[in-house]
Amino acid sequence: MPDLIKHAVKHLQKSLSKDYNKEVRSSHAHAAISGYLGFNSKKALLADNYGELIEDELSLFHNMLPPNTKVLEDVISRMKDTPLKELPTRVIEDTIKIALTPPCEVCGHKTSNSHSVFQGDDPDEPIAQVCSSCVQDEDEYDRCHFCDLLCRAEEINNAGECSEHYGESSFDEEELEDMESMLEYHMNR
Repeated sequence: MPDLIKHAVKHLQKSLSKDYNKEVRSSHAHAAISGYLGFNSKKALLADNYGELIEDELSLFHNMLPPNTKVLEDVISRMKDTPLKELPTRVIEDTIKIALTPPCEVCGHKTSNSHSVFQGDDPDEPIAQVCSSCVQDEDEYDRCHFCDLLCRAEEINNAGECSEHYGESSFDEEELEDMESMLEYHMNR
């Protein structure tokens, strides 16, 4: 079972090394990610998860609060010698956000500009993540016209409805008469 924080640490280290030529120790990367999430240490983060490793990447990402800049800055300021002190907090936050983002289910890339994919009958829990480039494939993804929920294309019917809103765009005879009457009223004003 994967430890998502450990994977995020590796991604953070690799990204900071590649993009900024900064070699960050594993313990400092763990502390920074914990601070980003509002915890003073990885131990505190795990304690909040009943001592269990965090394994549900989609749930973690979807339910994650905005970054806790103050705790992150406090955690970094307590570190002795770290290249994290040489980088703007915003750079560290953006890099951690990408590190915690689930990879695109199509291309596997982690980007800060990605979208959660849902099932129409369960709009609270995402089933996948898709990057902005791959989401453009209309044969694979579509949004419900009523709730704007991103779903796999096969879940959206020809009327543009997810399963939760199925049939809402078709009107019975009485509803059509009411709409025509209202339209006529407003046109004659």
